[in-house]
Amino acid sequence: MVAARAGLQANASVRVILFNDKEIKGVRTYLGHYNHLRVEVR
Repeated sequence: MVAARAGLQANASVRVILFNDKEIKGVRTYLGHYNHLRVEVR
């Protein structure tokens, strides 16, 4: 997940990454996102 997060954040179109793991910097926790992530793009 860390490598995926870095790759996603490098994309200027990515606004937010939702995933419940407080150990991973750069993602926001969101109820129900324990086994998948959600990416919001512009």
